[in-house]
Amino acid sequence: MQILNTCSIIHQFGKLEDVIEIETRELPICGPEDVLIKMEYAPINPSDLITISGAYRGRTQLPFLPGFEGVGTVYQLGDNVSQFKIGERVMPIRQSGTWQEYQLASAQNCFKMDKRLSPTDAAMSYINPMTALKMVDEIAQIDQSNRVLVNAANSEIGHIIIELCLKIGAQITALARSERSAEELNNVFLDKISVLREDDFIASGTQTNFDVMFDAIGGPKAEELALSLKTNGIIVHYGLLSGVPISPKLNQQRPDIKLKLYWLRNWVHQAPYEDVQEMFDKTAELILDGTITTRIFKKLPLDEIKTAASVLNDPNRSGKVLLEL
Repeated sequence: MQILNTCSIIHQFGKLEDVIEIETRELPICGPEDVLIKMEYAPINPSDLITISGAYRGRTQLPFLPGFEGVGTVYQLGDNVSQFKIGERVMPIRQSGTWQEYQLASAQNCFKMDKRLSPTDAAMSYINPMTALKMVDEIAQIDQSNRVLVNAANSEIGHIIIELCLKIGAQITALARSERSAEELNNVFLDKISVLREDDFIASGTQTNFDVMFDAIGGPKAEELALSLKTNGIIVHYGLLSGVPISPKLNQQRPDIKLKLYWLRNWVHQAPYEDVQEMFDKTAELILDGTITTRIFKKLPLDEIKTAASVLNDPNRSGKVLLEL
């Protein structure tokens, strides 16, 4: 019996619900250096939606198979691949295409998942956890003396940044964009952090002398929030939820502030294979000991991908939407 591969694909850029299609194809042929993976779960991340919209047209060739994060088990191995075994759980990175039943990847782009992780935890162990870990440990070099400001704090990566900073012993002020988000943050972290509405914080105009701000928003709000940093404070800027970059006028107002941009993609495409595997192992340990947690809002089968937009835009959503493959 011939096995076919069901995959999601876009032939033109636009909104997910308008351009995503489901196609059935023959299984890809496994070359000598390749791994064919039977995918299990793949999260829908903001970076997926941005790419589908056409924001990165210069590096996105149509037709395009979406999905930059997800896990599965090894189904076939190329003749020259000896580091993996059939049935071993791996994550393919440095390429797209996780939103399909079977994904073909170069063995050099596949990384072993800790056997103790659940398949859902493994599927979400890359983009958010690894970005947060690199920013907290290496970019900002947080220590227990630091006062840290986190905006968009009720996002999944916001939670992880807070969890990592708490483990170190830093003082955290989390900014929420709605009353519901503020309530959720208080329920999750109890009295371990200070939670404020973002607009209230800006309106107060208080110079609170923070050492570091983790910014996922950009634009005018990030610039206003930056004024609460102490002399020589640091902004770690990793997201652009506002769709607007941080203006050069911030540097004119506060030339002392150090603006550090961070995109995980740059590191994973340049780092040696062993360093990336080490980061996966480190992230796994933090998930297993409960330091890093990621909420799941809903699981959707691949053939319901067109309904994902309404789920993602649910005002009551807290947590990831996962595709079951």
